[in-house]
Amino acid sequence: MPAPQPPAAQNVAGQQMEIKLAAQQGDIQQLLMENQRLAATHVALRQELAAAQGEIQRLKNAVGEKDQVIRGLMDTKAKLEADLRGADTLRKELQVARQELQGTRGEIQALTSRRQAEEAARMAQHQQAQQQQQLLAQQQQQMQQQQAKIQQQAAQIGQMNQDLNRMHADVQQVPKLRQEMDALTQELALASGCLLWDALPGG
Repeated sequence: MPAPQPPAAQNVAGQQMEIKLAAQQGDIQQLLMENQRLAATHVALRQELAAAQGEIQRLKNAVGEKDQVIRGLMDTKAKLEADLRGADTLRKELQVARQELQGTRGEIQALTSRRQAEEAARMAQHQQAQQQQQLLAQQQQQMQQQQAKIQQQAAQIGQMNQDLNRMHADVQQVPKLRQEMDALTQELALASGCLLWDALPGG
């Protein structure tokens, strides 16, 4: 059995223990505050992640709508090109008809009026073809503008994916930090218990 210590030595030992306990309590309080801060950071990161995912979905929907518009413009372009080919075929048929109708003067005179009417129709078709070409040029310009917007939005989606990857990596670090804090809290609790046990009479 150890010899009893003098009262002065016991007071010094008690003061040292109180200082240690106060320091440990301060460390525990700081760890608790840090744990709360990390929990708040985790919640904020999850909210930012949800908002970014919603924005990505909205951009994907916008890109899909623009793709539908582009397909419609492409179909219109194909139809206009088919109409232009039909007009060229009609002009060739008119030239063949004029050559066949040059057999007699009477037929030529009869066909003159007909040719004038056909020429007027051809001019109308030519004007219509020019209008269609202008419309096609406008549609091509619109398509280029739509493609530029799609590329810009694709770049924005890529940047947002990079931001999401960084946020996801940060979020994955939170459980690890929490585990380390829990382990440190347990060690501090164990150390506090040991100190309290040693401080007890006969400890």
